Amino acid sequence: MMTTDFQTTKVYFSSWLPTTCPKLWSSMRGVLQKEGISYALLRDTADIWCRDYMPIQTSSKEMVVYKYSPDYLSSPKMQKYITDTELMKQQIKEEFGDVDFKELDLVIDGGNVVKCGDTIVMTEKVFKENPDWPEFMIIDKLENVFGCEVLFLPWDRTEEYGHSDGILHYVGNNRVLLTNYGDFSPSYYRSFREKLEKKFEVIPLSYPIKNKSEHSWAYINYLQVGDLIMVPHLGIPEDQLAIEQIQRAVPESMRVVSILAMEAVCKGGALNCVSWNIDANISKHQAPIIEMISPLQKGAFCATVIFKVLQQRLDFTLLEDMWEDINEAFSIYWDVEVGLGNLFDIDSMFISIKHQLMRRGRLFPDERLWRVVNEIYDFISQIPGVVLPADHTQR
Repeated sequence: MMTTDFQTTKVYFSSWLPTTCPKLWSSMRGVLQKEGISYALLRDTADIWCRDYMPIQTSSKEMVVYKYSPDYLSSPKMQKYITDTELMKQQIKEEFGDVDFKELDLVIDGGNVVKCGDTIVMTEKVFKENPDWPEFMIIDKLENVFGCEVLFLPWDRTEEYGHSDGILHYVGNNRVLLTNYGDFSPSYYRSFREKLEKKFEVIPLSYPIKNKSEHSWAYINYLQVGDLIMVPHLGIPEDQLAIEQIQRAVPESMRVVSILAMEAVCKGGALNCVSWNIDANISKHQAPIIEMISPLQKGAFCATVIFKVLQQRLDFTLLEDMWEDINEAFSIYWDVEVGLGNLFDIDSMFISIKHQLMRRGRLFPDERLWRVVNEIYDFISQIPGVVLPADHTQR
């Protein structure tokens, strides 16, 4: 048995995610903090889809690394989005010490590897991406490095990525959830089910709604970390049906929650795509523990706590002396402008803090200041007693 979602204890995200998908990130981070699940950001990533380029953990001490050079990023214009996997390996070594990296001499995407107990499920896209190898040798390489059987599903050529994590999810006890492919391509649905039923009990998702959303495929791409399952929330009628069906399919001990996900879904992926969950008990090196800071804790609305929040959430270093000036500027905004009865608004907050810094002769890039203001606003908006206008949004 290889490491599956049920054994994972920590989840990582690209450092691009908080700014590229701020609502998703805020929703995800809030749930992880509430549940006490450790999380961290990966540096040196080229895009938000970290599932595709991060190693595949097969046991508590082993990870499979592979060639990440997908055909959909092969054009000169798109190559800048190919993350350097050697840099990712280096970060893993820094955190966990010695890890047994097993090299796979094939081009694959992590999103095309779904671990299902003693089996891995992939689409046949892997054969197309490795034209120099005959199919039997590709299969042999995969089964040798993963140490298990690999089951192949047909590749729907209308879906250029060819990822199996958009088709099925393992729910334990030799059972898999199958997405509602029947709503879009009955022939592929029949083929998927026929192939999977040779090995698993198949539970198909379905949404008996007249006007079906083109985004309903995304529910299968949920993120599970241990006993917590985070399902995409899309703001469509299928949301509740998806939650109910997933909850019935998984063990009773699983907790199923919704995460705002349309920001990622509109870009072609969902929660599994933007995450990398692992069993963090990799070696004798202890992973650094993130201090969980809740907006519900006593004394949350103070400069010390908010600075700790910023240190955790920002992917750049905010120096203490700069924070002191920003905090003083925020205090003036809060005590004077908001205190006079004005609405607590993120745009006015940014403008006020920027002007205060300029008066002090402090230069701070607008982009970074927006990031700081967003994080302050997001955190204190969750503190009981802070009243916000109903339609507040993040930039």
